[in-house]
Amino acid sequence: MTSGVLTVDYKGVSFAGTDRLTIEACDMASHCAQSEVTIEVVGDITVYNALSPNGDPLNEVFIIQYIDLLPDTQKNKVTIFNRWGDVVFNVDDYDNQSRVFRGLNNSGSELPTGTYFYRIDFSGGTPSKTGYLSLRK
Repeated sequence: MTSGVLTVDYKGVSFAGTDRLTIEACDMASHCAQSEVTIEVVGDITVYNALSPNGDPLNEVFIIQYIDLLPDTQKNKVTIFNRWGDVVFNVDDYDNQSRVFRGLNNSGSELPTGTYFYRIDFSGGTPSKTGYLSLRK
């Protein structure tokens, strides 16, 4: 008797929820059996830590990929700090479109080029994410 391992890799997939796979195994005499496997998939966000709001269409905003798609990350709070730990920007329910960090502080003034730090908190129990981002003009 031989056995095998089936690996299902969900890395890089924005899907979160229930996935069902039907597996069929057949012997040499073509006798087959099927079984359904249910997999609970928990997605994750990807934080891109550079932005250059300089008027070209590239990297104009701080992108947090999938934050608005995954049920556990849609209710969130994003806070941006300067190197001294002062809050320069914060917003609830970041969505990569209308509620985004564009290199401006909460008053609408441009922030200088440099390294900033972010904290993303989620209300659904997902652990907070922290890191740095580079702002270039």
